[in-house]
Amino acid sequence: MSTPGVAPKRPSAQAARSRENTLVTIMFFAAGIAFLDRFGIAYAFPYIGPDLQLDNTQLGWTMSITALCWAVSSIVFSLFSDRLLGGRKKTIIVTSLVLFSLAAGAVGLAQNFTQLLVIRGIIGALEGPVLPLIQSAVAAASSEHRRGRNLGIVIAGTAIIGSALPPILVVSLSESLGWRAVFPLSAAPGLVIALLVAIFMKESRSTADAPEKPAWRDVGRVLVSRNVLLCGVAAVALIGFTLAFTSFAPLYLAQNSVLSSGTIATVLSLFGLGGALGCVIAPSWSDRLGRKPVFLLASLCTALVPIAILLLHDHAVPLLFSVLLQLLAAGALVIAVYAIPGESVPAPLAATTFAVLIALSEILGGGLAPAVAGALADGFGLSAAMWFCAGLGGLSLVAGMFVKETRPRRTRPDTAQEPLALAEESPPLEHPGRTTTT
Repeated sequence: MSTPGVAPKRPSAQAARSRENTLVTIMFFAAGIAFLDRFGIAYAFPYIGPDLQLDNTQLGWTMSITALCWAVSSIVFSLFSDRLLGGRKKTIIVTSLVLFSLAAGAVGLAQNFTQLLVIRGIIGALEGPVLPLIQSAVAAASSEHRRGRNLGIVIAGTAIIGSALPPILVVSLSESLGWRAVFPLSAAPGLVIALLVAIFMKESRSTADAPEKPAWRDVGRVLVSRNVLLCGVAAVALIGFTLAFTSFAPLYLAQNSVLSSGTIATVLSLFGLGGALGCVIAPSWSDRLGRKPVFLLASLCTALVPIAILLLHDHAVPLLFSVLLQLLAAGALVIAVYAIPGESVPAPLAATTFAVLIALSEILGGGLAPAVAGALADGFGLSAAMWFCAGLGGLSLVAGMFVKETRPRRTRPDTAQEPLALAEESPPLEHPGRTTTT
C-alpha cells in the first residue's frame, strides 16, 4: 500500500527494459505464426496445383483472397478494439490466434478451388487484426531509441517463421505425408502461442484509459499526411511484391532451375533468414542513419532480387547473391508501414495509421498483385511474374524519393545511449519519432 502524499516509485530502467523485451519476444512468435499460416501454403503449391487441377491464376487468387479479407478485417477490428474495448488489444490478439490457427488446419480438407478459396478468405479475415494491434502495442511499449529495432524484430518473426521454415518443413512434410497433412499440423503452434500471449502479455492500462480513441474520422486525418500517402504507395508495392514473389518464386525455380529440389528449398529458406535479418538491420540502421536513405537502399534491393533470380537461377553459389540483396531489401516494408508513418502522425493515431496502411496495401497490393502475377505467368511464362515483382520494387523506390525525413541522421552518438528511465520522464511528443539535437 502506498503512503499518502508519496508518489509511487517508478519502475527501474532494467525492469522496464525487461518488460519491453518480453513483449517484443512474445509478439515475434505471434506475428510469425500468423504469417506461417498465411504464406506457408505457397510452398505446397507444386503439390496442391496438380492435385486440385489449379492453374497459376487460381493459385494466385488463393493468396489474393486472403489479402483482401485481411485488409478489411485489419482496420475494422483495430478500430473496434480502440472504440469498444478501450484499446484492450490482448483479447482480440488471443482470440484471433486461436481461430485462424483452426481455420488454417482446415485447408487440408479442401476438395476443389471454391472450397480452398473460402477457407483462405476466412483465414485472412481472422488474421487481419493481429499485425496492426501487435505493432501498435510494441511501438507504444518501446523506448524511443529502440522503436525501429523492436518493430523490425517483430517483422523478423514473420520472415523466420513465415518464410525461412516453410520451404523445408512444408516441402518435406508434403513429400512424406502428403500436402493435406501439413495444414492440421500447422494449427498446433498457433494454439500454443495464443496460450503464451494470454499468460504473459500485460495490457497497458494507460493506453486503455487514454481519453483520445481513434475513430472512423481518424482515417481521413491520417491520409492528409504527405508521408502517409507516399508510404501508402510504397506499402502497396511492397506488399504486392511480397505476395507475388512468395507465390511464384518457388514455382519459377522448381520449373526453370537445373538445381535439385533440396538445393532450391535451402535457397528459399536462406531467403527467409535473410529477410528476417533484414527486417532488423534496415530499421536499426534507419534509427541512426535516417529513415529515407535506408528506405531508398532497401527499395532498390527489392527491385533487384527477382532480377538476380532470373539471371542466376541455374547456379547455386551465385544465386546466393540474391539472398544478400534480400538481406537489405526486407526492411523496406517495416520502414514504409511502421517507422516513417508512426513518426508522421500524433501518437494516438499510430494504430489507426498502421491499420489504414495495411488495409490499403493489402487491398491494392496483396489483393491484386498475386492474381496479376499469376495471369502474367499463364500468358507469358513465370519469368513475366518475376519482372512484375521487379517493377513493384521500382515503384517503392520512386515513392520513397519524395518522402520527408522523420528521423535525420544522428549527430550525437551518445544520445542513442539515453537511459530508458530518463526517456520515460520526458514529456510526450506529438511526433514521437522526431528528436531535437543541440
